[in-house]
Amino acid sequence: MVRSTLLFIVIIISGWVQAAHVLIPMDESQKNHLKAYGIAFWLLQNNLGTMP
Repeated sequence: MVRSTLLFIVIIISGWVQAAHVLIPMDESQKNHLKAYGIAFWLLQNNLGTMP
């Protein structure tokens, strides 16, 4: 019961919180580099910018 209540609270809070940055790992743990590059390309196309 406590676990489901905590999960519910986390879900509710996550709807209110918005991230200012998105971290896309580009090391060996990232298996789909094309997806990460596609996200960066989309950001640049829409003038949203990227960070190194």
